[in-house]
Amino acid sequence: MSGSNSFTIRSWQYRDLERMTDVSLQMQSGLDTTQYGTRLEFREQLQYVRQWYGPLKCLQLFPNPLQHFFSAYVAEHHDRLSGFIQVSPFNSTRSTWRIERIATVTNSYCPPTTESGRSLPPITPSSPPSKPGFDHSSPGRSAPDRVSPNGTRHRNGNNQPDNNRTGNNRSNNNPTNNNPTDNSTAAAMASVVAPLATDVASQLLRHCLDTLWEARTWMAEVDTSDNVHLALYRHHGFQPLAQVTYWAIAPDLLQALSERTLATLNLRPVSNTDAWLLHQLDTVSMPPLVRQVFDRHVADFCTSLPEASLLSLHHMVVPKEIVSSYVFEPQRKAAIGYFRLHLCKDGSQPHTAQLTVHPAYTWLYPELLTQMARLVQKYPSQSLQLTSSDYQAEREEYFNKVGATRTQHTLLMSRSVWHKVREAKPVSLEPLQLSEMLKGWQPGQKPIPGRFSFDSQQSHPSPDNGDSAGHHEP
Repeated sequence: MSGSNSFTIRSWQYRDLERMTDVSLQMQSGLDTTQYGTRLEFREQLQYVRQWYGPLKCLQLFPNPLQHFFSAYVAEHHDRLSGFIQVSPFNSTRSTWRIERIATVTNSYCPPTTESGRSLPPITPSSPPSKPGFDHSSPGRSAPDRVSPNGTRHRNGNNQPDNNRTGNNRSNNNPTNNNPTDNSTAAAMASVVAPLATDVASQLLRHCLDTLWEARTWMAEVDTSDNVHLALYRHHGFQPLAQVTYWAIAPDLLQALSERTLATLNLRPVSNTDAWLLHQLDTVSMPPLVRQVFDRHVADFCTSLPEASLLSLHHMVVPKEIVSSYVFEPQRKAAIGYFRLHLCKDGSQPHTAQLTVHPAYTWLYPELLTQMARLVQKYPSQSLQLTSSDYQAEREEYFNKVGATRTQHTLLMSRSVWHKVREAKPVSLEPLQLSEMLKGWQPGQKPIPGRFSFDSQQSHPSPDNGDSAGHHEP
């Protein structure tokens, strides 16, 4: 697929992994979350893809649980990587897809030049498309500074150059550039056709929306301070769905919580046979709009054999352990609470947890958090990271009460996609004009109906009988 700025968007290949790894080291977009994100960190995921490139490419050819283990599209410009986007299905039916991250590269392009051959300042990835490298002030409003074509920066209309901006251009004594004007600079900027970073991200996002036909809903999670990506998603029709807050509980608070008296809870280990209970709990714990976007089913709470094998392999490489339990209510025969702990054995990373509580049983928050704090004490001292949404007011209130620290605030956005299906026109015989072609086969006149009787003797008398029909001898 070629864009308006000569971009070529294609699926990822093995030669792109090294460049994607370099970009990920400086990547500021994309959130490695625990509540709505992937289970593997991005650079660890690239390492798995590099090691198992052949089998993963073969698994992408037919439906299987690992078909979309790593789905990414890259944008090329003159055989150079300009950016990439990573997407993944959010549920088992693949009706909802999630945008994991969008990363762009601007230093892969040759710097644009003016008609005089001077290179213009590069445009950083953090700049939105409506804010280029220069401030074009409106009429009647003085600009804070102006830039001459030779690179000299003048402040407030003065002719004194800015030494921090000129650099090696101070030795340029071209007499034709002694009287610069703002209009010439603006005209030079307008004449330059340079693909911006947001243009690359916009084309990558549009490519996924158009090509992945099985996705009916798209969702993305963006930091509330990332104005560039917020504007990008809003431009493509994404609407706010929920606000997500990330919390961190310090080790000393976890120690204090573990010493608290724990009530008797009917905790049970999680297995695939309990998937329908967890599905009911997940359904009732979120608003209808969020539930419609997530579109989870019972299969989303089951762990398939390939996924279990992948997690086992991951735990062999990374020292982590997963502990999950749910609270069973025997009277209602339903699950009213659930937690899933990702514990780090060597203390190199913080512990993470996923917590779900029935809205009618909010008193379970202290009990489940105390249970998790006791499990954490068996491992090296680290903080515990959890999440809360804006529709979970009781959870946020309890986290504030125990002294948890807010580490990040994100916005969950979503949009629906309706792919147009071309309808075939019904085959009609009217254009063929068969009545004109078969005129010779049509009857000459309208047929006249005659008498017809089922009694053959009454209708056709025998010639042996001389008497007329209906006359009988005595």
